[in-house]
Amino acid sequence: MPQESAVPPLVAALGPDTRALVGTLLPLAARGLARGLLPDRSGYAFTLRTGVDGRARPEGRSARYTAIAALALARTPAPLREQTRAPAPPEVVAGIRPAGLGGPDRGVTALTVWAAAEAVGEVDVPMLALLRTTVLAPQPLDTVVCAWALTAALAVLALEPDDDLALTTARAAKERLLRAQGPHGLFPHVTAAVGAHGERTGSRLVPWRARVGSFADQVYPLQALARYHRTATDPACAHAADRAAAAVVRLQGDAGQWWWHYDVRSGSVTEGYPVYSVHQHGMAPMALQDLELATGTVHQDAVERGLRWLLARPERGGALVEASEDLVWRKVGRADPGKLVRRAAALTASVHPGGRARPLARLFPPGVVDRECRPYELAWLLYAWCAPRPEAAR
Repeated sequence: MPQESAVPPLVAALGPDTRALVGTLLPLAARGLARGLLPDRSGYAFTLRTGVDGRARPEGRSARYTAIAALALARTPAPLREQTRAPAPPEVVAGIRPAGLGGPDRGVTALTVWAAAEAVGEVDVPMLALLRTTVLAPQPLDTVVCAWALTAALAVLALEPDDDLALTTARAAKERLLRAQGPHGLFPHVTAAVGAHGERTGSRLVPWRARVGSFADQVYPLQALARYHRTATDPACAHAADRAAAAVVRLQGDAGQWWWHYDVRSGSVTEGYPVYSVHQHGMAPMALQDLELATGTVHQDAVERGLRWLLARPERGGALVEASEDLVWRKVGRADPGKLVRRAAALTASVHPGGRARPLARLFPPGVVDRECRPYELAWLLYAWCAPRPEAAR
């Protein structure tokens, strides 16, 4: 564990067992992130996957994950950042600007604008204009991308409070998210088209999937709306963020699991597995800390239960924290072919809100550890726990 003076203040607020765990995870994540850096140092791999020899090696390239790494690197204290062996954040962001501006993935665009503003202190005007066009377009928009667009615009407004592009983007993205939130506080996978009524989601999404939202679909809007309230003092955003947090905390598993798929209409879990390690150690703590900063609502117990699941969980399978590899394995799931249980659960929920595919779930019990780790997972871990302590920031 790092020396006391090197422990980020947010970690110091944890209970003894979870404090020790995060103290171990932070340097592990820094070293693991170094393993995901591409040989030419131009960005990060898509994944680190275990081969036939049992060793995890980088595969592919991801602009999204590179942007998230830049956000983490800017927040990580120097002793940990040195272990990442990464270029400085401006160099990392510069490497993904072509993908954010010229590629079709608006998630990359949003993350790059966010990283440029927050990690580098620069406003990328052409990409911000693309984001405004995206959130104002009369087509359905992925909830995660909409949330990232809002957070990116808010990062720009922290630098330039009167930036018209950022103001318009933030307001439009905020309104889309508020309209999309369900009666129980949960968000669907896709926000409805601008000006549309009901829950029309377009042809990109099969109907039985339209009313199901993933954990990511909850966390990123929660974070974005909390940040909007903190920036603009918007009670509607504060209420929406609190409702989303209350919903996922209410549904959290007995052993601290942050479940994967939710029925937006009934406010229930459609299928819990796989449980992703990044939700436990990075994304849930990150979003709930943003909520505490914005509204004062504290979910510390839920955060600590989620962390403890990494070490002590009821599902079968081997260890998730792999110290010998400096990685945290990606998830614990079922051995069902073709995501059968998840698809059946979503279909059941579309016909009977709150329904679950229990016979299939019993046939394929959870316990398979996916020996893969994606760089963004380690980056969110660093980003979450190297944040300032909420009490000190208010």
